[in-house]
Amino acid sequence: MTVFGSRQQLDASALARAIDCSYAICVYSKRHLTGECMSVAAVAKKLGGKRVFRHELTSETDLIKAIRAGLPVQALDSVCEEFSSVTGIQTDIYEVVGTVRTLQRKRAQRAALSCGESDRLARLARLLVRSEQALGNPLKAIHWLAKPNRALGGQRPLSLLDSDTGALSVERILGRIEHGVYS
Repeated sequence: MTVFGSRQQLDASALARAIDCSYAICVYSKRHLTGECMSVAAVAKKLGGKRVFRHELTSETDLIKAIRAGLPVQALDSVCEEFSSVTGIQTDIYEVVGTVRTLQRKRAQRAALSCGESDRLARLARLLVRSEQALGNPLKAIHWLAKPNRALGGQRPLSLLDSDTGALSVERILGRIEHGVYS
C-alpha cells in the first residue's frame, strides 16, 4: 500500500485514484457550496415555471404547497415536452404519474392533478434535473432515463420513478455515474 507523505514513491494507479478522489470531492464541494445542486427553481422550470404556476416557486415550501394543492395539468404537458425527442414516451410518463385514462381526462378538462399524481410528476421532474446534472447534457439525460439500464436489472430508469424506492435506486445509479463508477 502506498502511503502519502512517506518516502515511498507513488505508483501510477495510486496516483490516479488520488486524483479521481480529489476531483470528486472538489465537484461535490463546489456544487454544495455554490448552490449549484438541484434547486427548486430548476425543478419548477421543468414543470413549466412561471408560465404554469403564475408566480415563481423559490423555496421547497412553495413547491410542497403547489404539490399538495395539485399541480396544474399544464405541468404534465411541460414534462412531456421535455421528453419530446423520444417517440412514444408520453404514455410511459402518464403511467409513472397516474393512470393513462385519468390523466387524459384531466388534460382534456384542464383539471388539476391529485396530490399523489403531483408528487410523482414533481419526482419525475426532479430526477430529470438530477440526471442532467450527472450526465451533463439534457438530451443524454432524457435518453438515459428512457433506455433499459443493466445496473437497474434491465429496467428503464423512467419506469421506476412511480415509487420512492425506485427513484432512490435511480438516484443511486446517477451518483455512481457522477463519481465515475461503472454503472
